[in-house]
Amino acid sequence: MAYCDAECDCCIIFINRVFLFFLFSSLFFMEHTLQLEIPFPSERLATVAMRVLSVDKELKADQVQRTLTTAEEILTVRFECTSTRMLRVSVNSFLEMVGMVTKTMDHYDIPQIQ
Repeated sequence: MAYCDAECDCCIIFINRVFLFFLFSSLFFMEHTLQLEIPFPSERLATVAMRVLSVDKELKADQVQRTLTTAEEILTVRFECTSTRMLRVSVNSFLEMVGMVTKTMDHYDIPQIQ
């Protein structure tokens, strides 16, 4: 679609409609949510897990939003998805990664002297 060089009313209206579409898309289509709370033996391990798991971003960021936080020794993960299918796929993939991270922690972690 070609735009004219001058800022005419038709171009401004089109741009505003596209902006509003994306704004409303992001607000209303993430209707399926799930929050997981995963306990760890210590706050340090929960933070390490959060840092490791936050590196892998969701492949379909327009359909899935994942938020990771920690509070003491609890890792909290919140999923917001456009469909139940995307929620299931994202949670399954995330839980596989959590399993790999915890097995690696069990094998290689050296407890810190307190």
